[in-house]
Amino acid sequence: MLIRIFKTWLRWRKDWDSLCNRCGKCCYSRSQGTGGSIVIHYDDPCEHLDTDTNLCRIYKDRLFLCNHCGKVTLFTALFHPTLPRDCAYVQTFRLWENKRRDFTMSYEYNQLKKYMDQSSQTVVVTGAGISYLYGMRRLKQAVGIGNARRIFSAAYVRKNPEEFYRIMKNAFLDATFIKGPSKVHQQLAQLERLGKIHGIVTQNLDCLHTIAGSQNVIEFQGSFRDNICIDCRNRTFDYQVWNQGHMPRCEKCGAPLMPVGFYNESAIHDSIAQENMNRAIHLIAGADLVIIIGTTGFRSGEYLSRMRPDTKLVQINPSETPLDRIASLNIRADAAEVLDAILSE
Repeated sequence: MLIRIFKTWLRWRKDWDSLCNRCGKCCYSRSQGTGGSIVIHYDDPCEHLDTDTNLCRIYKDRLFLCNHCGKVTLFTALFHPTLPRDCAYVQTFRLWENKRRDFTMSYEYNQLKKYMDQSSQTVVVTGAGISYLYGMRRLKQAVGIGNARRIFSAAYVRKNPEEFYRIMKNAFLDATFIKGPSKVHQQLAQLERLGKIHGIVTQNLDCLHTIAGSQNVIEFQGSFRDNICIDCRNRTFDYQVWNQGHMPRCEKCGAPLMPVGFYNESAIHDSIAQENMNRAIHLIAGADLVIIIGTTGFRSGEYLSRMRPDTKLVQINPSETPLDRIASLNIRADAAEVLDAILSE
């Protein structure tokens, strides 16, 4: 094995930087969890990281301008404890881990396939993790978490409609309408068409499940396809109103529209969220299998507490989450890789 590692290093040493797969994960704060797992803190990126492209803005001068940046060497590729396991350097040189991971993943894949074969109703729960790596931004990155309550209000939108649209465009809409659904969104839509999953519950507002072709989608916080006029409160159920290059307006009175999920000056948002949550609870209560992808469990206590005692809970997440302790099976891998294996049957 040492000879193989050395020969691989000789092959790459003159073109070392090109081995990087540009995932951007090493540019986020990271820590080591229990059992050697890597926890990536996606809410804490390096100030020089462009989170839309996952590329460093000062790459050529990063070692001089960034105090936290260090060059990946053969030693760090082999032994650094918090390099992500899907890092191209790690996968290329840690041959012993690749063998162990292949064996573990084979068992996990087989367990997941077994659960899915035995399930008459499989529900998938998704979170921000399946969108942000493809250009979607979190609210904290987009406006700062302290500004969110002020910006997502009818008063702010009434006074600054085009500024609100600009924020939505940069944070969400470009990723929705230009980049479109991620591979995971598309895989889940395909699994639904094949009858392998029977519904999706998501905390995301981006409509990417619908755009990918999924039919039974419950967005328990609302979404861009459910909008409300800030003046007359007329509802518009069409996400394409946000794809016109300017702030959408009410057909009845001409006032700006807002996604119900952002409308926080009335009980309407809470009632819609509860209505959707009730639908999510009903769907999950009837499930034999619940698969959670890309979320640490936001508001999960409201819907997971309604699962039947015999329902299997599978979590697919490269990092540890609070759901680890209650999951029947934890798969530490990229969701696209796992779903590829399911679809390849």
